[in-house]
Amino acid sequence: MALESCSQCHSTVFKPRVNVTSDVYEHLRSTNTLPENILPNTSALLLSIEKDLDDYESEIHALQIRIADIEKRRTRLRTHAENLQSLLSPIRRLPNELLMRVFGYACIENELTYGCGSALTLGSVCLRWRQLTIECPELWSNMNICIVAEDEFDEVGDVRLAARVNLYLGRSKSHPLRFTLISIPWRPDSDDGSDNPIFKQIARQSFRWKHVSFRGASFVPDNYPTWDSLDLPILDTLNLSSYGADSCSLEMLKKTPMLRAFHAPGMDCLWHQGSGFPLPSARTTLRDLEYNLIADNFYEILDNCSNLHRLSLIAREKYNYSGLPFCWSYTHSLYHSEH
Repeated sequence: MALESCSQCHSTVFKPRVNVTSDVYEHLRSTNTLPENILPNTSALLLSIEKDLDDYESEIHALQIRIADIEKRRTRLRTHAENLQSLLSPIRRLPNELLMRVFGYACIENELTYGCGSALTLGSVCLRWRQLTIECPELWSNMNICIVAEDEFDEVGDVRLAARVNLYLGRSKSHPLRFTLISIPWRPDSDDGSDNPIFKQIARQSFRWKHVSFRGASFVPDNYPTWDSLDLPILDTLNLSSYGADSCSLEMLKKTPMLRAFHAPGMDCLWHQGSGFPLPSARTTLRDLEYNLIADNFYEILDNCSNLHRLSLIAREKYNYSGLPFCWSYTHSLYHSEH
């Protein structure tokens, strides 16, 4: 390969063996055969052209390598500029206390069923954020979880969900828990979801439950025996809704001395009449009640909830509220809704 210096960039490039001319077009337009003395030269030119093509390929390959290297350097420089620019970002100048308030709003609901949750996402941004999130149990104490039936339990997806729940329970340490749980019966022949391994994880931490929302098939202790063993010393708010039954048992709340808000729209709350009213906080701490207006024991429930500040009445049909034969001087707010 013959080399020569480029007159513009002074880099070394190869010198081609063949000069492309227009003579070949004259022979192509001619109907005469090539003279005998030109044939050997044409064959030699073709051999030289093959060598030149190989040299061009080598030159192109070398230039492509050089271009790729230059593009890589450009990308690295742009990344470096972005990193330098991020050092000037206003959020880096926020004090930890203010940044943690922002994190708190972002982690009000950590969706764990279909994602890793906001707390884990924030902790993956940088070392500073990771340290801040890990040092704040409150960020990990809020969870939204959906658990499935045994025949739908996925050894990959649900095992990962169980791992995420375990991670959040661990990093929340002893902080009170706020979570929403949608529960599907573990087995089709029973309303019992207590055998679900994910529910077992949460149930073992029942002493930390503070603000809890459940949506399940049943809340009767006979069908859901886990309720009977739960320890709920700090439970403040409980929301119950059902897609399979229209009643729940107040027996499940007999270990809730600090309950302040109980919402069971469209459901009838039952209990064993011979054992007395089972809700220990009804006359003292219970301030907020949402209940079914047309339930048979509606008035009996109210008689035992004498310290309400907010009452929400739920009716599944048209109801003449003005005809209610009572009033509550202790109730500060009264709401009604027709479902």
